[in-house]
Amino acid sequence: MMHQLDAERGDYTLHYCARSRTHAAFVPELTDNPHTTFHFGDEDPAQILDVARDLGEPQPDTAVYVCGPAGFIDHVLGIAEAMGWPPQVLHKARFSNDGAAAQPDAGGSGGFTIRLASTGAEYAVPAGSSVLDILLENGIDAPHSCQLGICGECVVRVLAGDPDHRDDVLTADERAEGMFATCSSRALSPTLELEL
Repeated sequence: MMHQLDAERGDYTLHYCARSRTHAAFVPELTDNPHTTFHFGDEDPAQILDVARDLGEPQPDTAVYVCGPAGFIDHVLGIAEAMGWPPQVLHKARFSNDGAAAQPDAGGSGGFTIRLASTGAEYAVPAGSSVLDILLENGIDAPHSCQLGICGECVVRVLAGDPDHRDDVLTADERAEGMFATCSSRALSPTLELEL
């Protein structure tokens, strides 16, 4: 994201928090970046992240992205929400599914069909497989990364059908707009039509 924002001359600030500088990744690459502020738990207490101070007043045209362990994400987003930051600008990506929403047990719902809007092709998604699994098995170029429903890389739009959201990344507004995480979510209806 930083490389893209730098290429586009985007306005951003990265607050990098870690317990120790010696155990933090990418410190040499980020040290001279004017958009980066480090916060290390074993250094001067004055530089420790103060979420309210460092986040600042709510800005509806500014996105807030938080990644890391569940407790950290929940802490930052809890403060942001209490400060009045709009939910639609708050985004999270967890390092693991610890603390994430319930992931599909694959057998937790019966099978259903997905239809690709671009071709009309239909594929059965049996219990035990994710939508993403079926897309990839059939050679569909589907975006993905974590395959846990915690990063948002696999999100596509549902054009028809009733999704069963099981991700931990989409906001209520994004779900209402038809966004869908193919790696973890399923269907409540017999068919889902995807914008693919």
